[in-house]
Amino acid sequence: MFNSLTQEFNSYAEENSLDYEVAFTSYTIYNCSMVTDNYGSIVDHLLKKGKTDFDVIIYDNMYSPRYSPYFEDLRDWIPPEHIAMYSSGAANQTSNNYGFFHLYSNSELLTKYNKPLPKTWDELLETGKYILMKERENGNTDLKGFCNLFKPGEDTMVSFYEYMYSFRKTFDSPFPDYLSEESIRGLETLKKIKDEISSDRLFQMDVVELIIQMAINEGIFIKNWYYTGIGDVWNKTILVGGTPGISGSSIGLFNMGISKYIPDERKKGAAEVIKFMTGKEMQKKYVIMKYGSYSGIQDLYDDPEVCSIIDCDIAKSVQPITRPSALTDNYDEYSSHVGKYLNEYLYGDTDISAKDTLIKINDIIKIYTIEIDYKSSLEGFLSLIFKNKVNESFNFFTKDLWILIFIGILINLNSVLTEYGELTNFKCQLKVVLFEFGFSFTFIPILYNLILNLPINIKNINWIKNNKYKYFSLFFIFDVILTILILCGSAFEIKEYIFYDGKNFNRCHIGNELGLISLILTIIKFILDKLKSNEDPIIKKVLNGENLKINSYTSNNSRISQISSTEKQSIVSKMISFHISPDEYITRESNITVCVNTEMNEYMLLNLGIKNVILIKISVWKKEEVQDVMLSTSNYKTSGPDGINCIKLLFNRIKSGEFPNSWNQANIVSIPPKRRFYLD
Repeated sequence: MFNSLTQEFNSYAEENSLDYEVAFTSYTIYNCSMVTDNYGSIVDHLLKKGKTDFDVIIYDNMYSPRYSPYFEDLRDWIPPEHIAMYSSGAANQTSNNYGFFHLYSNSELLTKYNKPLPKTWDELLETGKYILMKERENGNTDLKGFCNLFKPGEDTMVSFYEYMYSFRKTFDSPFPDYLSEESIRGLETLKKIKDEISSDRLFQMDVVELIIQMAINEGIFIKNWYYTGIGDVWNKTILVGGTPGISGSSIGLFNMGISKYIPDERKKGAAEVIKFMTGKEMQKKYVIMKYGSYSGIQDLYDDPEVCSIIDCDIAKSVQPITRPSALTDNYDEYSSHVGKYLNEYLYGDTDISAKDTLIKINDIIKIYTIEIDYKSSLEGFLSLIFKNKVNESFNFFTKDLWILIFIGILINLNSVLTEYGELTNFKCQLKVVLFEFGFSFTFIPILYNLILNLPINIKNINWIKNNKYKYFSLFFIFDVILTILILCGSAFEIKEYIFYDGKNFNRCHIGNELGLISLILTIIKFILDKLKSNEDPIIKKVLNGENLKINSYTSNNSRISQISSTEKQSIVSKMISFHISPDEYITRESNITVCVNTEMNEYMLLNLGIKNVILIKISVWKKEEVQDVMLSTSNYKTSGPDGINCIKLLFNRIKSGEFPNSWNQANIVSIPPKRRFYLD
């Protein structure tokens, strides 16, 4: 057909002095694999290379979503009135020709047993069973009830899709959901037809075998493409459906597209070729009259000359459905898996049900999401709103800090709600924002309370203690700035995770923008940490477990601790020295026990999770001075917050100068964890 159209156009171009000449290249069984996936991959590879070897591409319509990015919009090159010819009927796109399956019924057998043409699949089944029974009673064992076209490969997908479409509820209903009652009933009926009036062999016949069966008249019902010259025995009709008046036919189209990679001058020539080949005159002369195929121009079926060649009533009454190539980016893989599951159900030895088979087919492209089901889990949903009162004995934080912490916890918990329902780019952004604010609300109050309990007097620390909400605001302002950057950018993309034998789902994928922000922040953090470690060797030595020496001296008014030589202890190292010190004891020459028992160490190790602890040795001269500390702290408990207060009191009295000048030296060294906490 395309060779004939090519020759006709070249003659037309020569007669009209057009500077165009068409050369037709065809991929056939001699130069391309018959495997569907190979054909699609080869053409896709040619288009992706962006070469300008081809101006017009003629391709199977099932690849339209896959190939469309490589083609021009025909509305920019072809007049609207020309495209309007294809805007209705079976081919609502610029296709050169199309075809669909017919139901061929043996009119001789139907007349012999006084049976009408079936209008539903159930009627076809009952009629086939009756005629088979009668014919076998008469010794005709070669008669076939129903020859289908469920041959493994693309034919399986085509037949299955049109068959399920024929079980929709009404004429105007869309394709039924795979898990609907209509779909389940349809697939069960299909297997019933195969088991009762057909067989595995008859169901898997190819086109040539079906034509042979039609030629020898050994079937009652046969499904096949449209053919002319098959004799008067076979009555052609559209396929039947689940209910009278409902049908479904998968149509095969050949679309034409203009390559987007060629120059505009060649695009104009390509548009002329398409207009010529898809025009009314060429469609009638070659597609219908010469090759007996169907055209996408519906007006042609009102032409008596056309209707003398093909059945115009069938062409007008067909209820078409195209293959679901738009459902996925890889239709070939999708079709292959659908065929696999159908073959297991129709021909396998397993007892898999129609419903389970349809669930597998549905799962191929279904993206599973978490849903809030108000009907089945209303109590669980409402439990997120009502919270138990905070125990009043938790007095480590003030009430306002507890409120902030609980708000942060609620924000973090509710961030998971962004995973419910269909995943969108905004939900991905919102999840990060909620987690960001939830983290700040939860941990900034904890950091503030740790700073508040530092037993040191430093200007910056005092400002934080006296300006609690200003301190909080600094963090929240940073969160707001980061939120604006996240919402204004396109940092996320939705990535599909496809599992053909499992459940598919979507996931937020961080794009380049957020990755760049993270990289910049990481570099800044590394530089700051490097500068800090260089100027403050105390942190470096403490974290590495090295020995440090801290000298104590007394001024006229107070006793102050500082680093020997020129090393100055930073705020961070003081926080480390105070908060990470679960194994602390005081020794003197006489080894007298001063304070608390061994339970305190276990509490701090388990609750603070410290890997390395700090041992502080303080030498004193007078036994009475140490006993004074023991008397002052003897009323404190030795575990929990009160145990910490005991140690704080001891340190505060030492640092405030309440002890005499005989305190002269302290050594900080690294020791193994889980050591007994004692003062002796």
